[in-house]
Parts: sequence; structure tokens; C-alpha cells
Amino acid sequence: MKVDLIIENGVVLTMDPSRSIIENGVVVIDKGKIIDLGDSAILSKYESTEKINAHEKLVMPGLINTHTHTGNTIYRGIADDLPLKDWLEKFIFPLEAKFCNKELVILSAKLSIIEMIKAGTTTFSDMYYFENEVAQVAKEIGIRAELAETLLDFPSPTVKTSDEGLKYTEDLICNWKNDPLIKIAVAPHAPYTCNASTLKKAKTLADKYNVSFHLHLSETENEFNESLKKNNATPVEYLSRLGVLEGNVFAIHCVHLSENDREILRKNKIGVSYNAQSNMKLASGIAPVADLLRRNILVGIGTDGAASNNTLNLFEEMDMGSKLQKVFTKDSTVLNAKTVVEMATLNGARLLGLENNCGSIEKGKNADIILIDLNLPHLIPIYNFYSHLVFAMNGSEVNTVIVNGKVLMQNRKLKTIDEEAVLREAKVLSLKIKNNF
Repeated sequence: MKVDLIIENGVVLTMDPSRSIIENGVVVIDKGKIIDLGDSAILSKYESTEKINAHEKLVMPGLINTHTHTGNTIYRGIADDLPLKDWLEKFIFPLEAKFCNKELVILSAKLSIIEMIKAGTTTFSDMYYFENEVAQVAKEIGIRAELAETLLDFPSPTVKTSDEGLKYTEDLICNWKNDPLIKIAVAPHAPYTCNASTLKKAKTLADKYNVSFHLHLSETENEFNESLKKNNATPVEYLSRLGVLEGNVFAIHCVHLSENDREILRKNKIGVSYNAQSNMKLASGIAPVADLLRRNILVGIGTDGAASNNTLNLFEEMDMGSKLQKVFTKDSTVLNAKTVVEMATLNGARLLGLENNCGSIEKGKNADIILIDLNLPHLIPIYNFYSHLVFAMNGSEVNTVIVNGKVLMQNRKLKTIDEEAVLREAKVLSLKIKNNF
């Protein structure tokens, strides 16, 4: 049988239900799908003009970034060492008001996607502005994405009102319907930037088209306390009262949660995006992820934006996220390496409603696969692949990235975008921002 691509001679970490690991493994790809996998014995059944020799490489599902803001990567490092409220109100919102336009977002998205691909991310969930342009960039490069226009009760760089934002979002949903790579979500920014009416309208829109609904939630102690004063309820309780914490919903951050909040999330099957490094850097606190997992609450991993992280590297996020929970709980067994890899692959896919598409290497799923070079000093010896992925790797080991069966990077060389041109443009733009802010 003639097929599009065969990956051979690698160690295949499948992340299938049995967590199978295939030594000297083979993955057969055709028309964007994984049609077979196994040991070298299956090679006799297929022929392909394109083959990748994965000798001394780990073949695994691509990583899934469940929350970021690709359009603000251009502001990386411009406002550090600040609490969230000051960071947003004194720097990020004013920067966006002055500089954010379609051209900036396009360039920033390109820069972000390059960074993510080079660190093994094959799917990302984005919340920012001019998301139609972000969709076009992601589609052109070939990465999988769930994209959502940020909804606010004050003018954004894209629209002047929340109702315009909802209309923009509905147009996105209709225009990108059934695209193989792009999925649209509905994303009000947060309970403190969107009033009850906006939150309800946003949820109604998400339900109308059966798309994902997500927002920042209970990120800081100030947000938690202000909600108690204003609404006589925690942020989670407030949203539950509004009826928006039902169905295809996930919440971002969830750092400050009462016992009742945790039970609401569990009962309503609300997933959570864990953004450890951003929460640390902004001193927002530590999300009680070990406890959420104990309650069988679905948790994926996100980087947040590069303006607050300051990278989009999920390998760093896995490492720091695991260690932070160990320190927080004073229990070295929590968030073990295998669990964290599951969070960055399978859980991420489930959180974004993509579990039938990606998150594992299985027959019938899309071929979203990364190859990692294992022949490196800091990865030798190898006793446990999960351990190395979380505690030894930094992302630079990613050699090849494949999304939907298309090779986006091979031998660290990007194939679908001119990396050097993007870097040159980003340097010029950053100088303009620096000299005019």
C-alpha cells in the first residue's frame, strides 16, 4: 500500500490507553492520519517515497498548550516584576491601546508559533485580538489551533463594544467551520472585565454553535476578594449562579478556590488550564492542581502569554508545574512525570475537545507527532522516558514536528515559514515600541 509518510526505527511513546511504548517502532501516516503503527514487522505492508529515520529518537504525540496570547509575545520582557493588576492596567492595556493592530498581531503570532513549534507544541489555544488573522497565520504555517477573540466590556483593539466582539466571534465560528486545523471558541476575558450580561450572551453563543467556552477565572487573591465584596460570592460561585459553568467549558488559572468552588468544578465537569510559571511570576499564587486531579477534575497545561511567562515552552512548564506542586503540598509523589506528560498531551486534547483528533499516537487519529533527539549528554542514561521529558529536557531536543501529517520542522529547520525573516521584522517592531512607549 502506498502511503504519504513512514516514521521508522524510533521509540514510540504512544500515550494510548495502555500507555504502550514500542521499541524499534513504526508509524504509518496517510492523508494526515495515523493508519498503522507497530514494530518493524509492519513495514512490509507499506511503501512511501517519504520516510523519516527516527533512530535514537523518541516519537511521541505533540504537546498541547491550553492557554496563551500569541499576540502579546511582542511585549515579552517589557513589564516584569509586577503584580497582575499593575501589569495589566499600567502596561499591557496601554501598550495594546497604542500599538495593537492587525499587522502587529500577525507578526507576533508568527513569532509565537515558531517558538512553540521549535519546542514541540503542535496545538495551542489562543485568546487575544484580531483572531481571524491569527487563524490565517496558523493555517498557513500548518499548526493546529483553538482560537478565541477576547471579549471585554470596554473597547479592544479589534472592536468597540462587547456586542461587536460577540458578532466578530460568531463570524469567526461560521467562517472557520469544519476547518481541519482551526477551531473557534468563545472567550470572555474574565468576570471582572465582563458584566453578567456579556458573560451570559457569550455562553449562549457558545451553546448555539456547540463550541468551547473559556475564560480567566479566580487568578488572584484580589479578584477573589473583590468578587466576595461585589457579588457576595467567589468568582466560581458567581459564574455558577449565572449559569455559565455548564457544558463545554474550561477555566484558566483557578489559583484561589474555596472548597465549594472545587466541588462546583467537579460536579459541573469544568476543566482547568494550569499556568504555573505565569502565576509564579505575577505572584498570583499556586493553583491547587494536585487536589483538583484527586477530585478527577480535568487539568491541562498552558504557558499563558510570553508577556507574563516569558516563554511559550511547555517543557519548562511541565518541569516547573510538577515541582511547584511537590513544594506546595510537601509531597514528592504528586504530579509524577507520567501524570504531567498526560496533562500536556491527552488532557490538553480533552480540554480543547480534540481528544478524537490528537493527544496520542493511535490508529485513526491525526498525525500530530514530534521526534525528540535522545542522543544528547543530558539525556544519557535513559531509564524512564517520562522522567526525562519532564525533568531533563528543555525543548531544544525536539528535532522534527509533524501536524496533520505535514512536516513543519525537520532537523530543527522550519519548512513552512521563513524564520529569519520573522525574527528580523520582530526586532524592527520591538525597537519602534521601545522608542515610542
